[in-house]
Amino acid sequence: MATDVVAMLLDIPEEAFEVVLRPADPDMANTIVTTEKARGKAEEAAKAATEALTAAARTLTTRTTVRDAGAMLGISHQYIAKLAPKKG
Repeated sequence: MATDVVAMLLDIPEEAFEVVLRPADPDMANTIVTTEKARGKAEEAAKAATEALTAAARTLTTRTTVRDAGAMLGISHQYIAKLAPKKG
């Protein structure tokens, strides 16, 4: 409902902004912000790890089996096959 009110008062579309509610208590608000930042960093790290695994899987599977590549990277051969599917 807050989004509707702000959009009407400012005469802008609801998609043009985001309403973020925080507790009035500074300690609680800081805890939430710190957690959100940590989650954001974790998501970025997970994305980087997936990109690195994909590159490694593609490189390794050109010279070895998916099972061996999985063993080298510590992940399942099924995941290797998903990351680096055979072409053709």
